[in-house]
Amino acid sequence: MKKRLKKHIQAKDFVKIYLADQDGFELYRFDGIIRDQNDDYILMVDFTDLTYDGVVVFRKADVSEIKHSKNEIFFNTVLAQEGFKDKALKKANKLGLHLNDFKGMIEQVKTQKLPLILERLYEKETKFQIGSVNKIGKKKGPY
Repeated sequence: MKKRLKKHIQAKDFVKIYLADQDGFELYRFDGIIRDQNDDYILMVDFTDLTYDGVVVFRKADVSEIKHSKNEIFFNTVLAQEGFKDKALKKANKLGLHLNDFKGMIEQVKTQKLPLILERLYEKETKFQIGSVNKIGKKKGPY
């Protein structure tokens, strides 16, 4: 997977990435351009209906499929021709987020005072939190 992701990062390809739980049940899909990877995580510029929707970070272990077919190539062409791709990549680069461990990524978000959506998809009940990070400490609560 590492080589395939690297190829998509270098080409700035538009892709669809599907996440699944351990039983193979699809949990979520992200559409966008992969910006970075490390051993554990993927950083992606997210698009919704050809519109920049921020950046997302998710675990590599949860990836069930990376799709780059004729449809994604077409979307990539439209994004590029309309100027959406360059604008979105510039916005994402301005954030200056880098992948490291989970705590380190949360510290980056806190330092830059960025809004954050944290989602838990792996239990019977999906939970999420929206807001800014005020304090980073020891693990508490349902997350």
